[in-house]
Amino acid sequence: MRPIRAFLTKAAVPVVMAGALICQGASSADAATAVAEHPCQPYADAISQLNQQAAAHNASRNVPRPPAQFAAYNAEARQGNAAMQRAASSLQLCLEQVQAAEAPAAQPPAQARAQAPAAQPPAQARAQAPARERTSTPGLGGTQPFVAPPVPAPNAPAPELGQEKHSASGAPITPGAGGGSPSAGGPTNGKGGPEADAAEKKARNVQLGLLHGYKKVSAADRMDDIERAELDSLIRKLELGEVSATEADRQRTQLLDQASARRKLSLVRATFLDGAKKHNVSNATGEKMDGIQAERQRLTGEKAKLAEERKNLATSLGPDAKNIDDRETIKKLRLEGKRVEAERLLKLDEQFKELDRQLHKLSEELGQVATQDFAEEQGASLLYEGRPGMKGTLDAVFYKPGRPGTLFVCEAKGGGGRLGTRSIEGLDYQQGTPEYLRWMLKNDQDFRTAADEAGLLKLIETGDVTVEYHLVHAKGGPDVLVNQFNITPRP
Repeated sequence: MRPIRAFLTKAAVPVVMAGALICQGASSADAATAVAEHPCQPYADAISQLNQQAAAHNASRNVPRPPAQFAAYNAEARQGNAAMQRAASSLQLCLEQVQAAEAPAAQPPAQARAQAPAAQPPAQARAQAPARERTSTPGLGGTQPFVAPPVPAPNAPAPELGQEKHSASGAPITPGAGGGSPSAGGPTNGKGGPEADAAEKKARNVQLGLLHGYKKVSAADRMDDIERAELDSLIRKLELGEVSATEADRQRTQLLDQASARRKLSLVRATFLDGAKKHNVSNATGEKMDGIQAERQRLTGEKAKLAEERKNLATSLGPDAKNIDDRETIKKLRLEGKRVEAERLLKLDEQFKELDRQLHKLSEELGQVATQDFAEEQGASLLYEGRPGMKGTLDAVFYKPGRPGTLFVCEAKGGGGRLGTRSIEGLDYQQGTPEYLRWMLKNDQDFRTAADEAGLLKLIETGDVTVEYHLVHAKGGPDVLVNQFNITPRP
């Protein structure tokens, strides 16, 4: 029999001739072998071999790899999915022609029309086909298709080869279909009455809102091609009522957790050009930083006392201190007649969190003051400073005129601040990576406005400005360490 690759690349359209089935593009020996086993056996063999390839492919899905290899992995998945679609379609067509060839040949036209079933949509016809048509074909068993991103037709729910299993006839068997049980993943089918149906519809709408919101805002950066395809598949199934709201919530949570775990495994970390260097701040800056550090230490002491009091009260009442902001926990305490204690616990928790916010703000201020001092020593002036605590903004950018000029982009960290990450096109990149910097320079609109007003935006975009990217870390007081990130583009 021909190798699987050659089989899949040629036109696989079976033609019935003289009562025997010949596969176009096959040799006579191949055809004879196929007829000896079953005319459609080559197609089943092709799917079986694709299943083996899929198992090897999917086993390495969460293996850490460079960004370029992720692109190759997804391309391989798309090719495998397309190959599985061709093989499954060919198998289905082959079985239909075999069935047609074996049907009684001589019937009066009128009688044939009278006995012929009414025309049905293909999906409906397959769903109602007798079990004999799906299971009695010799040599053909159920197969598990290649898990890969689907390529749906515009405005039409395409078969999800990554999610479905196919019967021997190639017809998709949708998970959860036929049972009508929410626990099995299917729709309610009205079994719970009007109130249950209304509640299920409301719950489905909530899930659809969550799914569409995530797809619009986060999916492009937080998911890879396969995960986005699975998200689209779940949305379509929920819209068609093929899964319950409960099952959709479970699958959504599982999919998001899976994407998060994959990104952590493949985190692209920042690297430095050399070791950390100590930066000696000016006397004025040192005094200012000493004042900030003294306030940090005072708040840290208050926070520790509050944490102990909160923990002791929570322990005496029963709930874990970590669950204080859980509405059900506080509601339960109130119902038990412990309203005063519950209110005290909530107040302590709010005070604790407020102190935490103040400490975070002071740490940011410590880092910003140190960064300003570092930039001034380089002869650069402030071009842009991001709003504290605002995601999607650069911490601070300075510019030093020259030929060419130099742009100093700085990550300002104070106290125990660490480098954060951003999801970009399905991968997580740490602050300090060239990919992270490129994304920020392109998407921080406040920075772009400031650069444009200074006449620097076009120079930055054309590469006519030297860009340096630094980490400035003030752990406490005037002690400051500076690292320069390596932003050499990756191959």
